[in-house]
Amino acid sequence: IDALGGQEGVVVVPPGRHVLKRSIRVPSGVTLRGAGAASVLVKCDGAATPLAAAAKAGDERVTVKDVAGFEVGMEIALARLNDGYAPADMDAWGFDWQHPKIKAIRGATLELDQPLDDAFPAEATTVLNFFPAIRVERAKDVLLDSLHIDGNLAKQPGPYSEFQAAAVAILLSTNVRVRDCVVREWPSDGISAQGGSDVVVSGCT
Repeated sequence: IDALGGQEGVVVVPPGRHVLKRSIRVPSGVTLRGAGAASVLVKCDGAATPLAAAAKAGDERVTVKDVAGFEVGMEIALARLNDGYAPADMDAWGFDWQHPKIKAIRGATLELDQPLDDAFPAEATTVLNFFPAIRVERAKDVLLDSLHIDGNLAKQPGPYSEFQAAAVAILLSTNVRVRDCVVREWPSDGISAQGGSDVVVSGCT
């Protein structure tokens, strides 16, 4: 996708099992095409830890109680939770979850690739390596075709009710087609479309 340089084109997922540690972000005018069951996108093993200290809006690092399972380059989610899995209140749903990537790990501190948009109290926030397999956001004219996605559910700390971490998360996008795709054992929604228009899902399970 990066090699397209912002141009329209077709990106093919070759046969094999491809472990994901962050979302594949599909921009406007791009077709992402798999080879059916021969090419599988697999979520990496899950990791979750409470914050060790509160984080405020604008911070570009968070301190956690356990860095095990987290890696540089991995996408994470910061979520306010009450029992480890369920949102504490409606503010924890949807767009309030933030999904930065880890830029560096120094001791118990995760350095992030973007500042936090909101404050996250230590006593009610969990950091998870939780993300969509495929994310289409504010894009148009996108085709997702013949993709198989495996959520590796047995090795996830979820499940979670979080539409932004659906296997296929389509947000505020137009003229998107999801065709002949299979999602299995994903720890959240399978295919989610929020906002936007003209999103058609066909032949998917």
